[in-house]
Amino acid sequence: MQGEGPPRAQRPNSPCLSQVRTLRDLGLSRVARRAFFQGIVVTFEIPTLGGSPTIATLQWTGTRLRAGLFAVHDTSGAGLHAFTGFRGRARLMARMMHAEELEIQGIAVTNLRIAQLLLRQGFTPQTVEIPEALGGGGTVEIFSKIFRMR
Repeated sequence: MQGEGPPRAQRPNSPCLSQVRTLRDLGLSRVARRAFFQGIVVTFEIPTLGGSPTIATLQWTGTRLRAGLFAVHDTSGAGLHAFTGFRGRARLMARMMHAEELEIQGIAVTNLRIAQLLLRQGFTPQTVEIPEALGGGGTVEIFSKIFRMR
């Protein structure tokens, strides 16, 4: 047909609009969204009921979404509720990314009750390099659990 070219193909590895919007709705800035799609660990804040915002991290590896909570300072006592809510939002993002795996991390957990709960739920303690997004330079203790998405 005259005037019609072939359909424009999506660039390889370019994000879908729904993925970009989901990241935006999680609170990632435009710069953080770009870095995320490049595989860089990014940080963002999640508002809390009481206290300072929670600091969270995301990283896309191409097959796995890593999602971590770094600083939970919720004086309302709803820290555990914040963690479970975060896990639900991370699952949604993993589905949007068509991830094979979702890795949930509790980073630098200082609350003994939360640490014990994570261990009971099958999280594994590890020592990892501190990402540049969190200041870099050294190591940090995390609790990590990998969930299969398919």
